[in-house]
Amino acid sequence: MTDAKRSNFRLPSLIHVAAADESRGRVLIVLTDAEPDIRATTAATDLAQAYGAAIEGLFVENAELFRAAAYGFVRQVMFSGTIAPNLQPEALSSDVYGLRQAALNTLERQLQTLGAHCTKRAVRDDFEHAIASACLENGPWNMLVLGNAAHAGNLPLAARILGITSDLTGVWLASDNPANTEGPIVIVLETDENFPQLMRAAERLQGSREIDNAKVTVLILAPPGDDSDQLEGRIRLAVASMATATSISVTLEIAPTHIDRREALKLAIERIQPRTAIASIPILIQETDEQSSGPITIPCPLLLVR
Repeated sequence: MTDAKRSNFRLPSLIHVAAADESRGRVLIVLTDAEPDIRATTAATDLAQAYGAAIEGLFVENAELFRAAAYGFVRQVMFSGTIAPNLQPEALSSDVYGLRQAALNTLERQLQTLGAHCTKRAVRDDFEHAIASACLENGPWNMLVLGNAAHAGNLPLAARILGITSDLTGVWLASDNPANTEGPIVIVLETDENFPQLMRAAERLQGSREIDNAKVTVLILAPPGDDSDQLEGRIRLAVASMATATSISVTLEIAPTHIDRREALKLAIERIQPRTAIASIPILIQETDEQSSGPITIPCPLLLVR
């Protein structure tokens, strides 16, 4: 058996986002530092365009830092190694205020350059609780962009936030590699359980870039043999049930995991060279043990979805 089995067919365009009950949400770009990552700002703009959603900039003031400042024995250790005087709550508030204003104003300027705009606000809270609260306020559909920690090295953080935040639909992560504007959007699957949601996300991303006849590759990681054939068949049936007028091109590839699952995914991604990858948590995150090397690295932007 070859490493990958490929087939092509046409996927009917999916239902519009508003009809799919996704229009109540927004793209939430969360900031904790003064300089938003331009890759995150660009991604937030693309996602907002793709889903017809508004953008909200949320600056999270570190509540733990303010709690620590309330204790008289707390000192600030500078990057130079010197120890500053007592951490004064008033001075801390002033410093954080300046940082917050700089971050939100920079975000606003970046978005204006990209032809977008946002609402903006700040909260003093623990980071993950701030995200959960913001998502809860807005309803069941929210996409998160980590404004200062957008790169793929923060995959464990992104997966944890997605796993514990019930009103969060997805988290976007950038790649440290140069952007690839030619490759397909790749959906990585191990089961067909949430394939419709993944496929809908792929279609939305295609629309954001205004690419005619944009391609999607569905990469199925499955044991060789009957199981992968049955999974492929179920996915074909799922695709056929998503029927509307306009069609886009889809390629199915089976990557048999007769080698390590993570190695199979790595080799397939290197060969396909996608523009963007879309995956769910279990494929990329596994329990850490003595044999585990941690989360797999995806060399392209990643949309991690529930």
